[in-house]
Amino acid sequence: MHKYLDQLENKIENMKLRGFLFNRYYNIRDLYWAVLYTAAFGLLAGIGNALPELQSGLADILYAFAQGFLNNTYLSIFISIVFAKIINLLNKSKNIRIYGNLVAFFTQLLFLAWHYFIGTQNPIAAISLQAILAFILTNYQITAVKNSKI
Repeated sequence: MHKYLDQLENKIENMKLRGFLFNRYYNIRDLYWAVLYTAAFGLLAGIGNALPELQSGLADILYAFAQGFLNNTYLSIFISIVFAKIINLLNKSKNIRIYGNLVAFFTQLLFLAWHYFIGTQNPIAAISLQAILAFILTNYQITAVKNSKI
């Protein structure tokens, strides 16, 4: 995927908006990972928040899903941009996997605190599926970063 994103970045190199959208601090690979993390984390937080409500009616399940999804997405939009950039910047480290997983762990703690702070119905349930996916996606991104020539 990184090869395709590099080709896409080379194609838009001479466009006028390229300097505004992507610069030396942020590139199209970072945007790809930020969108992926935001969408996946939001969906899983919604599903996780709705799981304890399965014995309730459909309205309660949908409300719990929407609450988990939206409460997570508010923070995830901002955190995922920074998180993806940190993982991509760690490519020069020989301990990228350890540092990347530590960043993922502390990010998940931040999400848990956020869910408690904002008042999600089931904060631990909302974060549990997301935390599992966070470590899977982080290790997938680390593998992609290590295999690409960034």
